[in-house]
Amino acid sequence: MDLKTYKTIWKELRTYEDIERLSKKMGLDPELLLVIYTEKIVRRVKRDYYKLKRKAKHLLRRWREGESFLNLAREHDFSPMVMTQIVLNEHGLSKKQIRRVLRNYKDVKDERLFKEVSEAVENDIVYSDFGMELQYKRGKEGEERIRKWLMKKNIPFKEEKDLKGSGKTVDFLLERPLKVRFQTHPEEEREIYWIESKGSFGDMEKIKRDYRKQLEPYVKLWGPGMVVYWFGYLDGMEMWLEARDVKIVSKEFFE
Repeated sequence: MDLKTYKTIWKELRTYEDIERLSKKMGLDPELLLVIYTEKIVRRVKRDYYKLKRKAKHLLRRWREGESFLNLAREHDFSPMVMTQIVLNEHGLSKKQIRRVLRNYKDVKDERLFKEVSEAVENDIVYSDFGMELQYKRGKEGEERIRKWLMKKNIPFKEEKDLKGSGKTVDFLLERPLKVRFQTHPEEEREIYWIESKGSFGDMEKIKRDYRKQLEPYVKLWGPGMVVYWFGYLDGMEMWLEARDVKIVSKEFFE
């Protein structure tokens, strides 16, 4: 995806409701837009969480005066679920009690609390159990596609579950290297020794973070490898990664 298109998407994806509008306007897959929206919300929570925690007394006062968790979240352009946790924690509930309320909100007897937690859950596509399950399912589906592809090509491999206890756990460690062409060296085939699956879109910030935390250590341990971003990646990042011994591909590679 070109940078101009990506910047437009990032700017206009302000709420979950914007996904359908942008999908029709730009002719884009709604799931791609959901993936980008999810990443945007996650970054916003990481950026603003402690700032809002410092305002917890003020937020609690406003909640006690009648403002809902959802309205407080929307006012601060923040996750409804995480806003609920901040306010309830300041209200005196422990983390364990908050988890119980959020997971079993249908059993909550307090009428106002039931209504407002229900609203927060239903309006949070990222941090609700439903949202987390979507992300988990997305990741597992990607791994399954790679698994079938490797088996079809008769390439033996070890999976993350086979590597636990041995340090870093890449998704697929190949027992026989796979030869691919890097755009940085199009004249020759190079061997890769591992494959990492990402059920996300790779923009500059995401790819650089993944490289620092995961991909670079894999290269140091096992040599060159491959990462797939199932929802695509920003134009130009393939050259950035390949210069660091990581081949980046999109879903078409495995079709």
